[in-house]
Amino acid sequence: MRINIKIISFVSLISWLLLNPAIGKSQFTFLPEGSYFKTIILDPSASQLSGSLLGIHSKGDLEQKVYAPINLGIRKMYFRWEDDLERGFELGIEFAIHSQFTVIDVGSNYLGGFQNADYRIAGVAHLVRRLHTYRFTIFHQSSHLGDDYIIRNQIVSPTSNVMNYEQIDVTRSTEIGNSRYYVGAGVNFSPNTVRERLAAQVGYFYSRPLTGNPELGFLAGTDIKIFQQNDFQPNFKLGVGLEFGRTKAKPLRLMLEYYNGHLPYSTLEYQKVQLFGAGLYFDTNI
Repeated sequence: MRINIKIISFVSLISWLLLNPAIGKSQFTFLPEGSYFKTIILDPSASQLSGSLLGIHSKGDLEQKVYAPINLGIRKMYFRWEDDLERGFELGIEFAIHSQFTVIDVGSNYLGGFQNADYRIAGVAHLVRRLHTYRFTIFHQSSHLGDDYIIRNQIVSPTSNVMNYEQIDVTRSTEIGNSRYYVGAGVNFSPNTVRERLAAQVGYFYSRPLTGNPELGFLAGTDIKIFQQNDFQPNFKLGVGLEFGRTKAKPLRLMLEYYNGHLPYSTLEYQKVQLFGAGLYFDTNI
Protein backbone atom coordinates (compact mmCIF):
# COMPACT_ATOMS: atom_id res chain seq x y z
CA MET A 1 0.00 0.00 0.00
CA ARG A 2 1.40 3.37 -1.01
CA ILE A 3 1.46 6.06 1.66
CA ASN A 4 1.31 9.70 0.59
CA ILE A 5 4.57 11.38 1.62
CA LYS A 6 2.74 14.70 2.03
CA ILE A 7 0.43 13.21 4.66
CA ILE A 8 3.40 11.75 6.54
CA SER A 9 5.18 15.11 6.44
CA PHE A 10 2.10 16.97 7.66
CA VAL A 11 1.46 14.55 10.53
CA SER A 12 5.14 14.65 11.50
CA LEU A 13 5.13 18.45 11.56
CA ILE A 14 1.99 18.63 13.71
CA SER A 15 3.39 16.00 16.06
CA TRP A 16 6.63 17.95 16.42
CA LEU A 17 4.72 21.17 17.14
CA LEU A 18 2.65 19.45 19.80
CA LEU A 19 5.45 17.47 21.48
CA ASN A 20 8.49 19.74 21.18
CA PRO A 21 9.06 21.31 24.63
CA ALA A 22 10.49 24.46 23.01
CA ILE A 23 6.99 25.31 21.83
CA GLY A 24 5.85 26.14 25.35
CA LYS A 25 2.31 25.85 26.65
CA SER A 26 -0.12 25.94 23.73
CA GLN A 27 -3.80 26.73 23.38
CA PHE A 28 -6.35 26.04 20.64
CA THR A 29 -9.39 28.27 20.17
CA PHE A 30 -12.37 27.69 17.90
CA LEU A 31 -14.09 30.87 16.60
CA PRO A 32 -11.72 33.29 18.38
CA GLU A 33 -12.47 37.00 18.61
CA GLY A 34 -10.46 39.53 16.62
CA SER A 35 -7.42 38.81 14.48
CA TYR A 36 -3.63 38.86 14.74
CA PHE A 37 -3.34 40.95 11.59
CA LYS A 38 -4.54 44.52 12.00
CA THR A 39 -6.47 45.93 9.06
CA ILE A 40 -4.38 48.11 6.74
CA ILE A 41 -6.66 51.13 6.96
CA LEU A 42 -5.17 53.04 4.03
CA ASP A 43 -5.33 50.07 1.64
CA PRO A 44 -8.27 50.83 -0.71
CA SER A 45 -9.02 47.12 -1.12
CA ALA A 46 -8.86 46.20 2.58
CA SER A 47 -11.80 44.31 4.04
CA GLN A 48 -13.25 46.96 6.36
CA LEU A 49 -16.24 49.23 6.89
CA SER A 50 -15.50 52.70 5.56
CA GLY A 51 -16.93 55.60 3.64
CA SER A 52 -15.28 58.65 2.06
CA LEU A 53 -16.34 61.86 0.35
CA LEU A 54 -13.67 62.82 -2.17
CA GLY A 55 -12.97 65.36 -4.83
CA ILE A 56 -11.52 63.95 -8.03
CA HIS A 57 -8.89 65.43 -10.34
CA SER A 58 -8.51 63.68 -13.70
CA LYS A 59 -6.94 64.53 -17.07
CA GLY A 60 -5.57 67.78 -15.69
CA ASP A 61 -8.95 69.10 -14.51
CA LEU A 62 -10.94 69.13 -11.29
CA GLU A 63 -14.14 67.27 -12.08
CA GLN A 64 -17.43 68.80 -10.95
CA LYS A 65 -18.47 65.81 -8.91
CA VAL A 66 -18.03 64.06 -5.58
CA TYR A 67 -16.57 60.55 -5.64
CA ALA A 68 -17.84 58.42 -2.74
CA PRO A 69 -16.34 54.94 -2.20
CA ILE A 70 -18.30 52.87 0.35
CA ASN A 71 -16.61 49.68 1.57
CA LEU A 72 -18.44 46.91 3.42
CA GLY A 73 -16.11 44.20 4.67
CA ILE A 74 -15.96 41.59 7.38
CA ARG A 75 -13.30 39.19 8.64
CA LYS A 76 -13.85 36.16 10.86
CA MET A 77 -11.18 33.81 12.15
CA TYR A 78 -12.33 30.21 12.63
CA PHE A 79 -9.35 28.59 14.31
CA ARG A 80 -6.41 29.80 16.37
CA TRP A 81 -3.39 28.14 17.93
CA GLU A 82 -0.97 30.04 20.18
CA ASP A 83 1.69 29.34 22.79
CA ASP A 84 3.28 31.29 25.63
CA LEU A 85 6.33 32.21 23.52
CA GLU A 86 4.52 34.95 21.57
CA ARG A 87 3.78 32.72 18.62
CA GLY A 88 0.47 31.86 17.04
CA PHE A 89 -1.38 30.77 13.92
CA GLU A 90 -4.96 31.35 12.78
CA LEU A 91 -7.23 30.63 9.81
CA GLY A 92 -10.24 32.60 8.65
CA ILE A 93 -12.26 34.14 5.85
CA GLU A 94 -12.99 37.64 4.55
CA PHE A 95 -15.82 39.14 2.50
CA ALA A 96 -15.80 42.63 1.01
CA ILE A 97 -17.93 44.79 -1.29
CA HIS A 98 -16.26 47.95 -2.58
CA SER A 99 -18.95 50.21 -4.03
CA GLN A 100 -18.44 53.61 -5.64
CA PHE A 101 -21.02 56.36 -6.04
CA THR A 102 -20.81 59.79 -7.68
CA VAL A 103 -22.70 63.04 -7.22
CA ILE A 104 -22.32 65.20 -10.33
CA ASP A 105 -22.94 68.94 -10.63
CA VAL A 106 -25.05 69.32 -13.81
CA GLY A 107 -25.57 73.06 -13.44
CA SER A 108 -29.12 73.50 -12.18
CA ASN A 109 -29.07 70.38 -10.02
CA TYR A 110 -27.03 67.47 -8.70
CA LEU A 111 -27.18 63.99 -10.19
CA GLY A 112 -26.30 61.02 -8.01
CA GLY A 113 -25.50 57.58 -9.31
CA PHE A 114 -24.03 54.14 -8.68
CA GLN A 115 -20.79 53.75 -10.63
CA ASN A 116 -19.36 50.32 -9.81
CA ALA A 117 -19.01 47.50 -7.29
CA ASP A 118 -16.05 45.18 -6.70
CA TYR A 119 -16.70 41.91 -4.85
CA ARG A 120 -14.01 39.96 -3.04
CA ILE A 121 -13.96 36.73 -1.03
CA ALA A 122 -10.73 35.50 0.55
CA GLY A 123 -9.31 32.74 2.66
CA VAL A 124 -6.68 34.07 5.08
CA ALA A 125 -3.98 32.62 7.33
CA HIS A 126 -1.97 34.62 9.86
CA LEU A 127 1.27 33.58 11.54
CA VAL A 128 2.59 35.73 14.38
CA ARG A 129 6.12 35.57 15.79
CA ARG A 130 6.70 38.25 18.42
CA LEU A 131 6.89 41.60 16.60
CA HIS A 132 6.13 40.15 13.16
CA THR A 133 2.84 39.03 11.66
CA TYR A 134 2.69 37.18 8.35
CA ARG A 135 -0.49 37.18 6.30
CA PHE A 136 -1.24 34.65 3.55
CA THR A 137 -4.28 35.38 1.39
CA ILE A 138 -5.95 33.66 -1.53
CA PHE A 139 -8.86 35.57 -3.02
CA HIS A 140 -11.30 35.87 -5.89
CA GLN A 141 -12.38 39.29 -7.13
CA SER A 142 -14.93 40.42 -9.67
CA SER A 143 -15.92 43.93 -10.77
CA HIS A 144 -19.24 45.15 -12.17
CA LEU A 145 -20.20 48.58 -13.52
CA GLY A 146 -23.35 50.08 -12.02
CA ASP A 147 -26.61 50.45 -13.94
CA ASP A 148 -26.51 54.25 -13.58
CA TYR A 149 -23.05 54.43 -15.13
CA ILE A 150 -23.94 52.04 -17.97
CA ILE A 151 -27.14 53.90 -18.90
CA ARG A 152 -25.70 57.42 -18.68
CA ASN A 153 -22.67 56.50 -20.76
CA GLN A 154 -24.74 54.43 -23.23
CA ILE A 155 -22.54 51.36 -22.86
CA VAL A 156 -23.98 48.64 -25.10
CA SER A 157 -20.98 46.34 -25.59
CA PRO A 158 -19.10 44.12 -23.11
CA THR A 159 -16.46 45.89 -21.03
CA SER A 160 -13.04 44.59 -20.01
CA ASN A 161 -12.98 41.91 -17.32
CA VAL A 162 -9.45 42.89 -16.25
CA MET A 163 -10.62 43.11 -12.62
CA ASN A 164 -11.98 39.55 -12.56
CA TYR A 165 -9.21 37.29 -11.28
CA GLU A 166 -7.79 35.13 -8.47
CA GLN A 167 -4.62 36.02 -6.58
CA ILE A 168 -2.29 34.83 -3.81
CA ASP A 169 -0.76 37.49 -1.54
CA VAL A 170 1.91 37.29 1.17
CA THR A 171 2.38 40.24 3.54
CA ARG A 172 4.72 40.82 6.47
CA SER A 173 3.78 43.40 9.11
CA THR A 174 6.10 44.56 11.90
CA GLU A 175 5.15 46.76 14.85
CA ILE A 176 7.82 48.67 16.79
CA GLY A 177 6.53 51.12 19.36
CA ASN A 178 3.91 53.37 17.76
CA SER A 179 5.03 52.47 14.22
CA ARG A 180 3.91 49.74 11.87
CA TYR A 181 5.79 48.73 8.72
CA TYR A 182 4.50 46.29 6.13
CA VAL A 183 5.53 44.87 2.79
CA GLY A 184 3.85 42.34 0.54
CA ALA A 185 3.70 40.74 -2.89
CA GLY A 186 1.06 38.94 -4.92
CA VAL A 187 0.64 36.75 -7.99
CA ASN A 188 -2.49 36.50 -10.13
CA PHE A 189 -2.88 32.78 -10.83
CA SER A 190 -6.09 32.76 -12.91
CA PRO A 191 -5.43 30.42 -15.85
CA ASN A 192 -7.20 32.48 -18.55
CA THR A 193 -6.80 35.96 -17.12
CA VAL A 194 -6.42 39.10 -19.20
CA ARG A 195 -4.76 40.81 -16.24
CA GLU A 196 -0.97 40.93 -15.82
CA ARG A 197 0.37 38.72 -13.05
CA LEU A 198 2.43 40.64 -10.49
CA ALA A 199 1.59 43.04 -7.66
CA ALA A 200 3.41 44.47 -4.64
CA GLN A 201 2.62 46.65 -1.64
CA VAL A 202 4.55 48.60 0.99
CA GLY A 203 3.42 50.98 3.69
CA TYR A 204 3.90 52.69 7.01
CA PHE A 205 1.37 53.61 9.71
CA TYR A 206 1.89 55.64 12.87
CA SER A 207 -0.51 55.60 15.81
CA ARG A 208 -0.17 57.05 19.30
CA PRO A 209 -2.47 58.27 22.08
CA LEU A 210 -2.82 61.98 22.63
CA THR A 211 -1.39 63.33 25.87
CA GLY A 212 -3.89 63.22 28.71
CA ASN A 213 -6.57 61.27 26.82
CA PRO A 214 -5.94 57.55 26.20
CA GLU A 215 -9.25 57.24 24.30
CA LEU A 216 -8.10 59.68 21.60
CA GLY A 217 -5.24 58.91 19.23
CA PHE A 218 -3.29 60.53 16.39
CA LEU A 219 -2.92 58.59 13.12
CA ALA A 220 -0.78 59.08 10.03
CA GLY A 221 0.47 56.82 7.28
CA THR A 222 0.95 55.93 3.66
CA ASP A 223 0.14 52.91 1.50
CA ILE A 224 1.85 52.26 -1.84
CA LYS A 225 0.77 49.58 -4.33
CA ILE A 226 2.16 48.69 -7.74
CA PHE A 227 0.73 46.39 -10.40
CA GLN A 228 2.26 44.93 -13.51
CA GLN A 229 -1.11 45.66 -15.11
CA ASN A 230 -0.31 49.39 -14.80
CA ASP A 231 3.35 49.08 -15.86
CA PHE A 232 4.43 49.17 -12.20
CA GLN A 233 3.44 52.82 -11.84
CA PRO A 234 2.91 53.42 -8.09
CA ASN A 235 -0.50 54.14 -6.61
CA PHE A 236 -0.13 55.81 -3.24
CA LYS A 237 -2.53 56.91 -0.54
CA LEU A 238 -1.69 59.28 2.32
CA GLY A 239 -3.77 59.79 5.43
CA VAL A 240 -3.73 61.73 8.70
CA GLY A 241 -6.44 61.80 11.33
CA LEU A 242 -7.82 60.92 14.74
CA GLU A 243 -8.84 57.69 16.42
CA PHE A 244 -11.79 57.73 18.83
CA GLY A 245 -12.31 54.98 21.42
CA ARG A 246 -8.70 53.93 21.06
CA THR A 247 -8.82 51.43 23.93
CA LYS A 248 -11.98 49.78 22.59
CA ALA A 249 -11.99 46.66 20.43
CA LYS A 250 -13.53 48.53 17.49
CA PRO A 251 -12.48 52.21 17.47
CA LEU A 252 -13.66 54.87 15.01
CA ARG A 253 -11.13 56.65 12.79
CA LEU A 254 -11.60 59.96 11.00
CA MET A 255 -9.00 60.51 8.28
CA LEU A 256 -8.07 63.27 5.87
CA GLU A 257 -6.82 61.41 2.81
CA TYR A 258 -5.13 61.89 -0.54
CA TYR A 259 -4.74 59.32 -3.32
CA ASN A 260 -2.67 59.55 -6.49
CA GLY A 261 -2.53 56.82 -9.12
CA HIS A 262 -4.76 54.59 -11.17
CA LEU A 263 -8.38 54.43 -10.06
CA PRO A 264 -8.27 51.85 -7.23
CA TYR A 265 -11.60 50.22 -8.14
CA SER A 266 -13.57 48.96 -11.15
CA THR A 267 -12.80 48.17 -14.77
CA LEU A 268 -12.02 51.90 -15.11
CA GLU A 269 -8.72 51.19 -13.35
CA TYR A 270 -6.81 52.49 -16.38
CA GLN A 271 -7.81 56.08 -15.50
CA LYS A 272 -5.18 58.17 -13.69
CA VAL A 273 -6.73 60.24 -10.88
CA GLN A 274 -6.06 62.26 -7.77
CA LEU A 275 -8.58 61.88 -4.94
CA PHE A 276 -8.74 64.08 -1.85
CA GLY A 277 -11.16 64.48 1.03
CA ALA A 278 -12.15 62.77 4.28
CA GLY A 279 -13.23 59.31 5.34
CA LEU A 280 -14.59 57.35 8.30
CA TYR A 281 -13.12 53.92 9.07
CA PHE A 282 -14.49 51.17 11.33
CA ASP A 283 -12.90 47.86 12.32
CA THR A 284 -15.05 44.86 11.36
CA ASN A 285 -13.02 41.96 12.78
CA ILE A 286 -15.45 39.72 14.68
